[in-house]
Amino acid sequence: MMAKQLAYGRQWSATQLSTVMNNYSLPQIKQRLAFQIVNQRLVCQRCGQVVKEQARLPDGRYYCAACLTFGRLVEGDQLVYVPECNLFESIVEPLTWSGTLTPFQAQAAKQIVAVITKQQRHVLTAVTGAGKTEMLFQGIATALANGQRVCVAAPRVAVCLELYPRLQAAFANTPIMLMHGEQTAPYRYTPLVVCTTHQLFKFYQAFDTVIVDEVDAFPFVNNSPA
Repeated sequence: MMAKQLAYGRQWSATQLSTVMNNYSLPQIKQRLAFQIVNQRLVCQRCGQVVKEQARLPDGRYYCAACLTFGRLVEGDQLVYVPECNLFESIVEPLTWSGTLTPFQAQAAKQIVAVITKQQRHVLTAVTGAGKTEMLFQGIATALANGQRVCVAAPRVAVCLELYPRLQAAFANTPIMLMHGEQTAPYRYTPLVVCTTHQLFKFYQAFDTVIVDEVDAFPFVNNSPA
């Protein structure tokens, strides 16, 4: 794999750039403001949170306390990113899962395929154990077959660890990357990514289709619902 491929769709703070350049070949570097004024409020462009009044440096500049773990962003900073080039070839019949769906599950799965095909937003609500993951399989397969890059994100590491082997089994011929805060494996450029929602801060416009599990977990504690 070419080193520059590892940078596609990724973003960093400008202060991280020197370290990043030691690990990646960065083609087509672009920048965008780390903060924007939205409805008269200062909003972090990495995590989407409104900057709190008390998050202020002695020199008067504001910083984002919500995503501080990923490197401090200060008012006036830039976010550096490499546009996603999507070098993935369409995968013919990516779904290797041989299971079956009930009529109601199949109906939901068909709707998911339609939503992904039309690039729309959709909320699938069902009780625990209803087979929501399996209902997603055909939709994910449709996206991969169309050459899309797909992300399945969840708010908890435990959920990602549970989803990853199931997706590996269902898409046995598709490279998949697992990302979470405790992960030690090196990053790989893959058409299918399973990650915690916080890991999405490391990407910018990288995915054609994003599926978020357990949406009832949002907003997180101390996060604004706006």
